[in-house]
Amino acid sequence: MRILGNEIRLRPHFTFLLLAYVLLGVAIEMPLSAASVSTSNPDCFFARVASRLLSSEINVNLTQIEIYPTNQYTPAVHRLLQVTANIYDATSTNHFPAVFRPLFNVDAFGDVYLIGYTNVPCVSDPSQLSAPIEAVTLATTPNLPAVVVTNVYNVPWIIAARKGFPTFNEFVGENMVGFTRRLQFTRNTSGAMPNQLLPILQTNQMYLLSVSSSGGLDFWNSYTNNFTDPVTVAYRVITFLSLTNSDASAAGDPGGVVPSVPWPLGYFSSSSVSFSGWPGTGQWIGGQPNTNSFYIPMNFVAFSELSNAVYRTPYASVAAGTLPSGFSAPSLVWTNYFNNVGQQMLAIFETNVPAGQQFYVPQWGLLTTNQLQVYILDKDSSGTNHVIDYVNLDQSGSQDLNNEIFSDDGNAVEPQGIWNTNIDVKRGIPWGIYNQINISKGLESIPTEDGTWQGDPEASTYGSSIQAQQADFAAFFFPYGATATVNDSYGMGSASNLDATVQAPYAPTRYAVGYTVWVANDPLVHYTTTDLKPRLAMNIFSEYNNSISNVPPPVSKTFQLGQLSYDYSPWGGNPFILANSPQSVPPPQAIALMQQDSLIYSSDDWDFPTNQMLNTSWLGRVHRGTPWQTIYLKSADILQEVDVSGGVTNHGVDYWQQWIRDANMADATNMAPVQDWNVVGILAAMFNTNNFTSLVSVNDPNTNDWLDVLDGLMAVTNSTPAEFLDISADSPQASTIVSAIQALRMNQPAGYFLNLGDILATPQLSMQSPFLDLAATSNITDEEYEAIPSQLLSLLRVDSVGTAVSASGQVVFQFTGDDSQSYAIEASSDLVNWTSISTNNPVNGVFTFTNSPSVNGGAQFFRSVLVGN
Repeated sequence: MRILGNEIRLRPHFTFLLLAYVLLGVAIEMPLSAASVSTSNPDCFFARVASRLLSSEINVNLTQIEIYPTNQYTPAVHRLLQVTANIYDATSTNHFPAVFRPLFNVDAFGDVYLIGYTNVPCVSDPSQLSAPIEAVTLATTPNLPAVVVTNVYNVPWIIAARKGFPTFNEFVGENMVGFTRRLQFTRNTSGAMPNQLLPILQTNQMYLLSVSSSGGLDFWNSYTNNFTDPVTVAYRVITFLSLTNSDASAAGDPGGVVPSVPWPLGYFSSSSVSFSGWPGTGQWIGGQPNTNSFYIPMNFVAFSELSNAVYRTPYASVAAGTLPSGFSAPSLVWTNYFNNVGQQMLAIFETNVPAGQQFYVPQWGLLTTNQLQVYILDKDSSGTNHVIDYVNLDQSGSQDLNNEIFSDDGNAVEPQGIWNTNIDVKRGIPWGIYNQINISKGLESIPTEDGTWQGDPEASTYGSSIQAQQADFAAFFFPYGATATVNDSYGMGSASNLDATVQAPYAPTRYAVGYTVWVANDPLVHYTTTDLKPRLAMNIFSEYNNSISNVPPPVSKTFQLGQLSYDYSPWGGNPFILANSPQSVPPPQAIALMQQDSLIYSSDDWDFPTNQMLNTSWLGRVHRGTPWQTIYLKSADILQEVDVSGGVTNHGVDYWQQWIRDANMADATNMAPVQDWNVVGILAAMFNTNNFTSLVSVNDPNTNDWLDVLDGLMAVTNSTPAEFLDISADSPQASTIVSAIQALRMNQPAGYFLNLGDILATPQLSMQSPFLDLAATSNITDEEYEAIPSQLLSLLRVDSVGTAVSASGQVVFQFTGDDSQSYAIEASSDLVNWTSISTNNPVNGVFTFTNSPSVNGGAQFFRSVLVGN
């Protein structure tokens, strides 16, 4: 097979695939084309456009997006749905943003699919805002209709990006697990003589656990003006916690497994408040907006899930007291329970010698699930409620509590730390317990990371002062009845001890703290958990485990609601950080044209189009669903950027992933700005109302044709004030642009642009426009950068390009084309006489044709001919 001019020439028995360039314009019969989409019906528009974009960009079918058991609803899927809603909203004159609600189906196998969307112009039924359910719940619900209308966590409503409305801003959940270790020592005092050294029979231990949670959230009017409409702000917050323990070897069965034992905990909070007069950001002071622009319905409400519960291990016997009925090992026993002899559970110490499980330490874990539903309703003058924001999030996580509590306390070579579990071979006890004994005797100082003095609850028998407790405990290890003297930083104490059992007066406490933080950067991007991942890492050990207080500071010390978050990063960077930093120059990434729109310093600076006819001239002003960025018509590709700084090479793909917070590289790549090149190419064809024959091929090699296309377009300069110039075909700037387009075309892999949007990679159309003063770029807006390509796209058409492959004795052709047009496949044996074989209409930009090789083995030629619609 070889390419001859504008046809594909086939010779039999070739089985390789060849991409062929098939020129349009041969035997064209072209009537005026009607627009292939209409905005008269929002449901039809959304389905038509979203389906086309999803299938072309990420090979996803809008009517069959699986969400359970496999979840195909990724951030890249959501972005294209968001772009569709934003485009539709640009054609609307409605005061409220366009809203599209997902629809679901459950098949016979229990698989759950998102099958489409329906427009929600207003809330007429409270059930529309019912509490979301998990997809697995939907999968197991019997007798469902073919179309299920419900709310499912992590499948958000699509709310168009409309300027001027308050939005959800931040949720913070804190879970704190406290560990306290108490020690008990016993000796046989029966018949003991004065000054007789009595050996310690048992060193017993007890773990006390506590679990608490707190959470808060806020909403924000990020615009300068007050929002005067009556609103209803509602939220539901649910947190599920499971405290678990596990071990790899069971007593008497080293190869066995003790399964994880969960103790379910959690909390629920909800509220709905209606009010009018939501203050705007006003005059910012010190990089902070008016604090009243934040609405905080839940401000770190605290919940105590577990308080001082004693852990009963699966191995050790009870040294004192017995478990009440209904409890078995392993278990958590609340300290307000009493056993059958009236002993409070606080007395449960366990021996540490049976079955080789000496000083057993469980493998502790905490499983967390946070679920959030929030919405804002705006009531119009007729009393009808309109949804202006809706979020339903669900995220699970886990913490290795042992790693947080025990891992930083040294090893057998360096026997430091109160939680060191390595055995002191000489004494047969862990180093951590040995250190706890020495602190209790007054021989070592109290480690600051494990809190202040935790005294023996029986301390009143010998005095409550620290030195008195230390002296009494030290005397327990002296000859029977001998007096022990302690002189340390707390003072001097002396005592003799005749008890058979004593507790170590110092009981260390350490906390493991875990967060769920969802916080917006761009207020218009907050509908998936990925959108809301905090970009600033938290060092839990630094913040809490090194605190001098045994009770960690409140969560609000680190995460303060009702003020600008550190993650808020418009053009120029975070205003609060800049206002309180000695550096007056924004970091390079805060002014990256490939990452966000230039000169959009706050929400007020957006200029979203409204009341537009369908065309490409305004697409570049539509929000693209990634932070602080509209649909991308510029030339640079952030994924190809490399920044070498300080000997470290940072690649653009890393920057991009950090910016959009998507750890999935493939998904993040599908969301890259340059993906919009193909998007706008598709939309240009879908929105086209011009006669297709009047459009210039994006691969036209004729320089004069390109100069004619540019002639009369408007260019923008960044002079002061900015000038709007009509481009002249005979201007040197026009020649510069055309030469750059042709050079880029010739450098394409096949020597031509495969897609209409590929032309946007020409720097001279945008970022290196000859009409701009590139030495003074601080005053160029995104709209000015993209002025020429936004006008040019509607004047171009993409060519029909064919591929061919021979298989099973037949040749299968696939041709690209515009969905609104018809194409004839014509065949010839001599390149002179052509016969029409079939007429085809592309679906999602392609159509196929199958043909058998010529019977006589002669050459066959095929071409795709545009015949109209």
